[in-house]
Amino acid sequence: MQYLFLFTTPKLNDNHYLNKNKKISTNKMTFKDDKTCFSLINDDNINSYNSYSRYFTEMYFKLKNQSWIPDQHIQTIFSSYKLNSNNNINKENRLSNSETSISNSENYHSSSSISSSTSTSSMENLSIDPTQDNNNIINKETVEQNPIEFESIQINDSNKEIILEIDYKDEETLDLSNYKWTKYVQILIFLIIISTAGLGSQWRLIYIVFNTPPIIYLTIGAIACVFWATALIVLSYSFISNRQYTKKNLKGGLNVTIYNIMSLSFFQIADIANYVNRTLAIILFWIAAAVLLCTMLFTYIHFALRIKRKHPISFTPSFVFSGGALIIVGSVAKHIGYTTIAWITFGYGSIYSVIVHFLIIIEYCKRGRKGFFVPLELIPTQSIFVGYSSFIFSTLVTIQEKLTLFSRLLFLYAILNIIFVIVSWAISIKKAPRRYIPPFNLGMWGFSFPAISFGVCTIFYYKYTPFLITKIFTYIIIIISNLIYFTLISCTIYSVSKKNLFIVSKFNKSSFLSPKFNNIKNNNNNININLDEIKNNKL
Repeated sequence: MQYLFLFTTPKLNDNHYLNKNKKISTNKMTFKDDKTCFSLINDDNINSYNSYSRYFTEMYFKLKNQSWIPDQHIQTIFSSYKLNSNNNINKENRLSNSETSISNSENYHSSSSISSSTSTSSMENLSIDPTQDNNNIINKETVEQNPIEFESIQINDSNKEIILEIDYKDEETLDLSNYKWTKYVQILIFLIIISTAGLGSQWRLIYIVFNTPPIIYLTIGAIACVFWATALIVLSYSFISNRQYTKKNLKGGLNVTIYNIMSLSFFQIADIANYVNRTLAIILFWIAAAVLLCTMLFTYIHFALRIKRKHPISFTPSFVFSGGALIIVGSVAKHIGYTTIAWITFGYGSIYSVIVHFLIIIEYCKRGRKGFFVPLELIPTQSIFVGYSSFIFSTLVTIQEKLTLFSRLLFLYAILNIIFVIVSWAISIKKAPRRYIPPFNLGMWGFSFPAISFGVCTIFYYKYTPFLITKIFTYIIIIISNLIYFTLISCTIYSVSKKNLFIVSKFNKSSFLSPKFNNIKNNNNNININLDEIKNNKL
């Protein structure tokens, strides 16, 4: 049994498209949803039709896993046909390069792929010759298939199965100016500062408890300050140089919940400044408080607007950032001397974070019953559950300057959150496409600062419970958290050296890296289309 996978538009149904012998084109097609943007044919990420079949499969499963609100994906129908010997398919079809473009009135490109596994009577193995001339520097292997003749296939044909409904965008031209790195500098760069500043705090505690040289935490703190200043300059330049793009994103509320990490990182910088000068720390503290107020207002104004406009509402782990920032305020305020502020912000931030956490668990349960699970790209966000619970414990110990029974229960709560996160990761990995590994992206820094924060917790716990087992446990967590940090910083430096850290991804506009468009690989060998893997994945 062979399969035909066809993308059609609502304006031209499958019956009309096939029976009118329209050309099935793969020219610069991208398929996107609210979180994902895919390019089916691009030499940077698909340099053969074998990899195309794998990419095609991953794209389907990725959309399936990420489309938590299927009603949003109604513009394009992804259909499959089981082909049998009664289908009259022209055996003489071959792939050939074509510069023919479909006019705007016929903007109905679709993608066809046929498994070559069973019957050779339906179609010969198709091949392409990438060496042929093509003026498109981006898509040197872009091809257009001659008309495939089918007997009448009605829209209600029993052979047809609608697999998925997704949004569709056909880019007739690809403007590389849209992919300049300054346009895609992400607020997630402040995750690096949070992790670095947290590492400085961890090593300061190590200095106090284990009497290590102070130069270590002072150096890390200085690096965190340099990182923060650099990130602020780069982000400001990105916003200013792409004002229209920035206004559009701010108006649309893109990643509004993530902006709170700016203030969170600023409070950490204020805490580092307290090592050097208390007056400077106080100034930075109140500036950070103003930034936190603005980012929280920004977040919840957009949240209220979504309710007013009757848009779908869901709680995501990034909502915890605002609560986490308030918890951090308590720790910094105690160090500066604002004890009353420390208790107020600690109490409010802790209660808020716990409530949001349980709302997210309810959301996960609802989606899980519908078969939707957190995709692999988003599992770093779940680490915030470990982060905020670690913040609660360490801040309370900082304010009280002792370890109480309630503090010990909070430490247990942090450990339970670690178990919860690991179980969530296991479910996501199990439900993810086989052999799919997300590319490195700044979102992966979400793994680092929660691990470092829990490392701070273990040091506090050992400080007031100096047993051998707690000492060994503390050493293990410190090693793991530092290993995670230096692994991520190495990957980040490597991505910067490749000049594609901030370029928009073909997978996720907000987080992921992009293929380098100027690194086109030519393959002088003819490559056969093989979509057996799609069939094996039960598409």
